[in-house]
Formats: sequence, structure tokens, C-alpha cells
Amino acid sequence: MVQNNQYSSQAYALYEGAIVEVKKRFRQHFTLFGNYTFSKGYDTSTDYNSDYGPQDPTNINLDRSLSEFDQRSKVVIAGVLDSPWKRKYFVGLSAGSHLSAHSGHPFNLLAGGEVNGDNHTTNERPIGAPARHWPWSRLH
Repeated sequence: MVQNNQYSSQAYALYEGAIVEVKKRFRQHFTLFGNYTFSKGYDTSTDYNSDYGPQDPTNINLDRSLSEFDQRSKVVIAGVLDSPWKRKYFVGLSAGSHLSAHSGHPFNLLAGGEVNGDNHTTNERPIGAPARHWPWSRLH
């Protein structure tokens, strides 16, 4: 098996996102934070590693799809409790915790074998597979 790899800087990426954040202080000793991120990321290549190369190197725009890092929704909630005690050892003491939840990452549907005759089996998708990455939400 012979493999000839050629690397170029022709790939591109696009990230679009919006963040909403809320912060509320309750009395003097407790603060609650929350934020929500809605975003979408596209690219034509994941990495310069040949395992992530385009299926058709003569037209990388066919591989424009959701990025590996695409994560549509993310929620973070956190709380901080400041010490109400004024004794020497407890002044400035605080404790906090957070909860984080997010949507799933896209995945790459691969054929697992030779499909297009280029002797490079690690990046080949099944015939008719339209995109490089599929969001989990389309499968459920």
C-alpha cells in the first residue's frame, strides 16, 4: 500500500455563538451565577493529520460540516457561599460548587475500509454519506 500525503493551509473554520449570563447576590454571603451558551462551529478540516484529511482532496468544500468542537448548547450554574463568621480563622473563607451540562458532540461516520481507491482507509465515509460530522440530535 502506498500513501502520498500533501498538506496545505486551505481549510477554514467558522464559529458563531451567543452567551447569556446572570449573576445574583443573595444577602451578604451567597452568590448564584448562571450562563447559557448557544453556538455552532463549522470547518472543512479537523487537523493536519492525514487521518482527518478530506475524503476528496481536490474539493475540500465537500467536507464543510460541523466541527469536532461544535457543541450547540451549554449551561453552567454555580454558587458561592462566603463565611458569615468573623473569627480569625474563618474570615475570607468561601465554598463553592458548580453544575455543568451540554449537548453532545458531532461524530464522523466512517466506512471502515477502502471506498474511493486512494489507499487511505482512515478518512473514508460510506457511499452516499452527505457530511463529515453528524449531530447527535439528527440520530434520535
